[in-house]
Amino acid sequence: MYSKKIFLVLGIVAATIFPLDLSAQITIGAKESPAQGAILQLKDEGVYINGQTASKGLGMPRVALVSNSSLKPCLETDVEANDANNKASHIGLCVYNVGAENTASAETQLCKGLHVWNGQKWTPLKPYPAPNYNILECGPGPDFTINCSTISINGSYNYNQTLSSSNTVTVSITSPSSEVGKKIVLKGYSEGNSEITFSTDEGITLTGGTQTVTLRGSGTISSYNYKDFVLVSNSSNTTNSNCPFEVRVTLPTLRIVGVGAENYQPASKSVNSRSYSLMSSAAAFGSSSTAVVPTSGFNFVSYQYRSDAEWNALFASKPDIVIRSFDNAMSNNVSATLKTYLEAGGIFIDLNDNNNKSNAGVRALYGTSATSSTDSGGAGPRTIENVNDEIVNGPFSKPLIGSTLAGKTWFEDASLTQGIQNVPLDQIIIYSYSPTNGLVVAFRDKKLNYFYIGDGGFLSGYLRAETCCYPFQVDSNNMPIAAYDVYDVNQVRNRYNSYFFANIMAWALRQATTNGINYSNGIPK
Repeated sequence: MYSKKIFLVLGIVAATIFPLDLSAQITIGAKESPAQGAILQLKDEGVYINGQTASKGLGMPRVALVSNSSLKPCLETDVEANDANNKASHIGLCVYNVGAENTASAETQLCKGLHVWNGQKWTPLKPYPAPNYNILECGPGPDFTINCSTISINGSYNYNQTLSSSNTVTVSITSPSSEVGKKIVLKGYSEGNSEITFSTDEGITLTGGTQTVTLRGSGTISSYNYKDFVLVSNSSNTTNSNCPFEVRVTLPTLRIVGVGAENYQPASKSVNSRSYSLMSSAAAFGSSSTAVVPTSGFNFVSYQYRSDAEWNALFASKPDIVIRSFDNAMSNNVSATLKTYLEAGGIFIDLNDNNNKSNAGVRALYGTSATSSTDSGGAGPRTIENVNDEIVNGPFSKPLIGSTLAGKTWFEDASLTQGIQNVPLDQIIIYSYSPTNGLVVAFRDKKLNYFYIGDGGFLSGYLRAETCCYPFQVDSNNMPIAAYDVYDVNQVRNRYNSYFFANIMAWALRQATTNGINYSNGIPK
């Protein structure tokens, strides 16, 4: 009722001051007609040049809007404000919003400033700032820089775990003194991941200089998949504006079967097996969240020999990962069973350098024309190609200069290496070639979990005679280190078998849980 009285008074005043036909065009502020296309024009009596018509502006009504989809308080009640006819009849209504701002979502966003009603919602005359991923702002954010290298993932992350106060991400940021007191927002954004999130508490402000910011985790982990995030913020500074980080869920206990002699396969618990020492290292593959690859552990099964019938039974038992190394035959009679195992998601790492014993694996996938052939390079280094994936640039590459295995070399143990011929190159990812005849000596299949290295002694790593012919070496903590090359007279550690294998196993473990024979997309089958 109060507003109706105001409009009545204004109408009487207007009729008194402007005794004109109120349906005609009107100029307010000057005794002259408005422009031909204007119903209402504002001018003043001053004399101006260059098209100026006034020295003051139009003061729009300042309204505390309550929602971007409601006409309140322009219409007093909820019934009036939400009436479809009222909404349609008020198209073009213009106000300056001075109400509380809403940045909860793109659908409900409402900021201060001039807005026009479009029949369904208030739209700003000046568009809101573009969102940075899922961070919404009503104005430009403060100026600060994220120091990406300081990101730390804290707490453990396990399947079916609801995140608690111990699950945080911390990072250092830097800001100039002019930004002190301004509110900051940081979030961990993950495309397509609705399981868990990370964000700063409300009300965190800049202190100037360098400060540590904590993002708290929430949600429940519903798969064993690692979670890839980007750290985003409301900073107006685009330097290091989006920092990637990964939350590694502790992998389940997996069954690994090794077939081969003693120190040539990691499932062997022989004291001479340095690959077993690596796989058993808590720092490398342990249950701690600080492990390079967090895992609940492995059920190792070791065989030195398998007949065709035993091979078929082995694949039928659905182990998560099978590793074949020197010196165990697999006849072509096993090819069909191996292929079925791989197509079901099984992982087969094929390390063999005997021409008659290497063909079954490749023929299972690529037909009888695929064959292995002795690499004429003999004993010597093979260079790792510059492949941008989690094997060449995997988690165990980080201690290396450049954080990559690209350009590094691995060494075969002073015997033979088998290259592969007649394998469709568009179906494989090649990691190493023969240095002499161009044969492919290390590759993996693009679709199936099959990895081939043409050297049965790739994992050879006796505790004795390091400088002889054992290219797989670890340090006192059973972590990968470069090994000596038997033919290097300078005795330089420059062969990276253990790093290469550690990354292969990191890949295999993740494949086992995301695209494996017993797990699919991180969930047990």
